[in-house]
Amino acid sequence: MAKKSGRYPTTEEGLALRNEANLKAALDENGTAIAHSLAGLSAPPVNLMDIEEVERRTMEYIADCQRTGAKVSPPSLALWLGITSADLAEWLTTFGTEEHRRSAARIYQFLHASFVDNALNGRTSPQLSMFLAKNWFGYRDSQAVETAQTVDTRKSLDELAKEAENLPDFEIIETQGQSKKSSKKSN
Repeated sequence: MAKKSGRYPTTEEGLALRNEANLKAALDENGTAIAHSLAGLSAPPVNLMDIEEVERRTMEYIADCQRTGAKVSPPSLALWLGITSADLAEWLTTFGTEEHRRSAARIYQFLHASFVDNALNGRTSPQLSMFLAKNWFGYRDSQAVETAQTVDTRKSLDELAKEAENLPDFEIIETQGQSKKSSKKSN
């Protein structure tokens, strides 16, 4: 008897078997994800003022993520803590004492590191990674714009208008499809 390679034959029957196996794998994965979320939903809320309780529940959450293969995320952690994502964001940034903020910073850094690991290893699409980076971790697309001229906001509009009159006049000169500014001295 010939040894099978583990692949399904390219016959109709083989394709049906492959589709069935893919469906079973997807259902199993979905069932595991639901079980992970249900475990968090069924856990009693934690007292955010009790740092040990928050850290203990966070470690339970991380262990369950590891056991089930669930991705670590701020919304999922919030579910496990029995709070909303908005409450979690507030706790991570402004809640409680200096000790709370240090604990929150460590948890936040773990969430951030897990996110970056997933993004860099291709476990999330680039588009989703950008969306989550902006919404979960405050990333933003920006370009610095520097200006050479500053405006003194204490000056009146009349004073600013007089200063503008003293600026050199410019005219726009078209050169090969691009416009250039040229200083035109007034006499």
